[in-house]
Amino acid sequence: AEVITDRVRAREAAIEAADTLAAIGDSLRDQLVVLDRNGRITSTNKAWRESSYRDWDGDMAVPHIREAGASYLLACDDMAHRSERARQTAHGLREVLAGHRAEFRIDYALPRDGHPQWFQLTATPMLTPTGGVVMVHTDITARRDAETALRDSVAQHRSLINALSEGVMTFDASGRVIAANPAAEAILGYPATRLQRASLDRK
Repeated sequence: AEVITDRVRAREAAIEAADTLAAIGDSLRDQLVVLDRNGRITSTNKAWRESSYRDWDGDMAVPHIREAGASYLLACDDMAHRSERARQTAHGLREVLAGHRAEFRIDYALPRDGHPQWFQLTATPMLTPTGGVVMVHTDITARRDAETALRDSVAQHRSLINALSEGVMTFDASGRVIAANPAAEAILGYPATRLQRASLDRK
């Protein structure tokens, strides 16, 4: 009877540990997917299961299938001819599964309210005897939007400077020329690349 009790307690402890791990996964905002060594989905978290991208695919997408037991690798292969990111993902996941790389990352986009929503997929090996891969899909839309806004701001600033009739030159902390607008080039009689080389030669 004591042996049976110990077995019951061990089984209950294992169930409790599994429930705790599932609850932790479901508490994450990032979307979590676990693949076995053959690339089949073994578990997912709430964020992934509740994602609204089930049937969408495009040239910047990767699969968002939710069925346990479905092959994520084969889904990537099926999308590869119409999505370069799906092709790269299939290749990267196979390399992680084979132990050829410790991590695979790729950014991809899915539509939301008429605009792309960007995610970063990070895949790392599952450190268990049976192997597999843990995939985390993180929403990086805010970061991508900030990067785009910064690039647009820099481009607008450059356009304004280039349109000025006054010569404008930019120097780094050591006094080296790093940029010059067309008016400065005309006044000095040298292109910006020549001015940059000349200031560097003086150092």
